[in-house]
Amino acid sequence: YKLHTGGTRFVKAFRKAFEILKNTLESSKKEIAFRPSMILLFTDGEYNETINSADILTDIKKEVEEFDKAYPNTTFKLLALNFGKSTTGTKFIKKLTKETVKT
Repeated sequence: YKLHTGGTRFVKAFRKAFEILKNTLESSKKEIAFRPSMILLFTDGEYNETINSADILTDIKKEVEEFDKAYPNTTFKLLALNFGKSTTGTKFIKKLTKETVKT
C-alpha cells in the first residue's frame, strides 16, 4: 500500500488565504478596503482532500460569498496557475476560477 502524499489542499489553502486577506483589510487604512483583492493560487491541479471536487468547490464558494458579504466594497479576484498535466486537475481549476468569479 502506497500512501499518496501529493496534491493541493484547496479548502485549507483558501481558508488561510481569506484569513490573511481579512486580517490585512481589517488592519489597514479605510482606503485599502476599496482596492481589488486577489488570491494567487499555484497548484498542480490535483486535490488532496477526503471529499469530492463538488464539495471542495462548494466550500470555496462559501468562503468567497462570506468575504463578499463582509467586504462589499472590495472586488475579489482569483488567479490560478496550474502546473499540472492532469486533465482532471485542469478541468477542476477551470471550474474553480469560473465559479468563484462574480459576473
